Amino acid sequence: MKLDMGYHEYWLTEWLFPFVERFEITRTFRTDDELRPDATLIGKSITHVEMDCHTESLSFVRERMELHKAKNPNRVVWVCFSEERKAGLMEAANGLDRAFFTTLGSDEWTALDGTVICVSDLLNK
Repeated sequence: MKLDMGYHEYWLTEWLFPFVERFEITRTFRTDDELRPDATLIGKSITHVEMDCHTESLSFVRERMELHKAKNPNRVVWVCFSEERKAGLMEAANGLDRAFFTTLGSDEWTALDGTVICVSDLLNK
């Protein structure tokens, strides 16, 4: 078990809370066995969630991104704490075309191509 697991789980739960009434949510070991995202939102579509607490190197995160690129036909959202880290994650993504990036507390998910999804739109559909 990682030392920061409680910290990670706290912030992941905090981020997922607005989605509880609109989506089925699976967590950690109950998600996709191969991808093992931190969580999965299941509604009209599937969105995997990766919570980045800035405790892993960008090279480790790139490996996770490559796995998503190779094995994940669904959307994935990378959640982090700062705009600086978000920019680093977006740079590391290198062609991960179904990826979105956001920070805690933001209402927007941003894709590499500039597409923006507003969370409030997802929650009000």
